[in-house]
Amino acid sequence: MTDASAAFPISHALIYSGPTNPPQTNLLRNQIAFLNQPAQPPHAIHLPCTGLLIVLSSWGGNIFEARSLYGLIRALPFPVEINAIGAVQSAAVPLMLAADRRTASPDATFLFHPWTWGSEPHPGRSLDQLQQIPLQLEDDIRWAENTFSLRSGLKSAEIKQFELFTSVQIKDANFALKYGLVHQVIERKIPAGIITWNIA
Repeated sequence: MTDASAAFPISHALIYSGPTNPPQTNLLRNQIAFLNQPAQPPHAIHLPCTGLLIVLSSWGGNIFEARSLYGLIRALPFPVEINAIGAVQSAAVPLMLAADRRTASPDATFLFHPWTWGSEPHPGRSLDQLQQIPLQLEDDIRWAENTFSLRSGLKSAEIKQFELFTSVQIKDANFALKYGLVHQVIERKIPAGIITWNIA
């Protein structure tokens, strides 16, 4: 276990079970921003965050949102642990890699599948806008592959070998541990007495 993956004191916890789609991701983003306040806001119970635990289960969703949240988590001034419980699927898997420390419950699973392009209802698109869609999808897949290569033990050749972006498959916690998606498989306990929010 590297220093970056070592355990650290947790002062706050967020329980997040939902998609990587608005409005749920907006609530998560707002709560994370609140934790970065330097002092107690008026009429609110707040202690400065020194270590955040995110208990995560997600069926994935919007890749734009996953990439945005990934960047936000990486930019935080305090360490973040993500504990995978239940199922972590699709775009939520590379999002999880944003954490400094990653843990998973023994029964956690990770779903991989070919990524697709989706968007909100749109009144119409120009030819240029239609041409942007495959470019953006290719960029999203390239981002995810690079994130795996940088933040886990999965390298480009193994990503292709396992067909993580070209076939539907579910990997277990042992796979996640072997290939560095998580640093430890454990029945993680939320520390008693810390400030905890549920985002649903």
